[in-house]
Amino acid sequence: MNRPEHISKTDSPDGASGNGEKPVDWQAQLRKRRISRRRVILALSLSLLGGVLLIWFMQSPPEDAVESHTVHIQPAEVEPENDVEVVGAATAEAAVPLNELIDPVQDPNLTEAEVPAVDGPVMIEDLISQPLVEAAEHPLDPVLAVAKLSMDEIDQRIDDYSCVITSQVFLHGRLDKERRMRAKIRHAHEKDGESKPFGVYLEFLSPRSLVGQEVIWVEGQNDGKLVAHAASGFLRVKRMHLTPDGPLAMRGSKYPIWDIGFRNLIGKMYEIGCCDRDDEDCLVNVTQGVKVEGRPCTLIEIKHEQEKEVFQFHLAKIYVDNERKIPIGYEGYSWPASPDEEPPLMEKFYYTDMNLNVGLKDADFDPDNPDYRYPSW
Repeated sequence: MNRPEHISKTDSPDGASGNGEKPVDWQAQLRKRRISRRRVILALSLSLLGGVLLIWFMQSPPEDAVESHTVHIQPAEVEPENDVEVVGAATAEAAVPLNELIDPVQDPNLTEAEVPAVDGPVMIEDLISQPLVEAAEHPLDPVLAVAKLSMDEIDQRIDDYSCVITSQVFLHGRLDKERRMRAKIRHAHEKDGESKPFGVYLEFLSPRSLVGQEVIWVEGQNDGKLVAHAASGFLRVKRMHLTPDGPLAMRGSKYPIWDIGFRNLIGKMYEIGCCDRDDEDCLVNVTQGVKVEGRPCTLIEIKHEQEKEVFQFHLAKIYVDNERKIPIGYEGYSWPASPDEEPPLMEKFYYTDMNLNVGLKDADFDPDNPDYRYPSW
């Protein structure tokens, strides 16, 4: 009878040892060894997978990967000085207290500032111009009035929208690659007696390494986690449920997904403006006639000459859509290292190709939507 090589020659064919010891179950021994091998293989496979995930998470784009500006901005046409006039029906002499447009409960310090009185619907040009900025008690007062008008317009008239978001942020000591995403965003609202939670769907259009990646987050669903899948490779075969402000979900991002959207953008700008108003170091410049992707906008530039702990930026550029009365672009710059240098870009966000109130459904925020490319598990 042939024995396995690992069986001692002193063992008897029936499994009993020659010295009278208890018989050995060789089949059980072989099964245990096979199970041990499988466990080792599984552990090595998991370790390899963890290593690949770690490399994927930690890798940074090459220095030449920063992409150029993809949003087309057309500067305002320069007119002869004697032909310049303030756009809008208001002038700095016709004014009412700012608290008619800004809630004094949110910021009681703003009640003495003034903004123009107008007949009919309030337009962006009615609230802010260079003469109005110069006549205001604080140069930020007209800016805050525009922010309040935008928030009211969004809250009262805009339930959802689709758009293309272009973003770029300074992270880990360098300017990251520009990202473009096709987005569907639904504001939290009541419709037909039913409460609709805040929801976000994103599909990456660039950079190349992220093309096709999809992300969904709905407030109060999926245990508060976002549902995503990788753009390509073996990670593409499984859905990932990630904590929105966790390291993997925040990779390449400066803010968690629940901060996305122009309503959150204008809300944060309003909060920063109320804080910055306590300091006199503030210059505001207003330019009418600027176009972002062909849409007429008002460009508001806010500048803080001195670097102070209270300030979050040196220069902020805000593009407000004149017709829709909402911000569609923002750029924030830090202080330059020397007076001869240009201020470095810290972050930018643009909302273009926008369609408002498109009637987004729950299916638009469902990974099982057949129009999406989510893995089945």
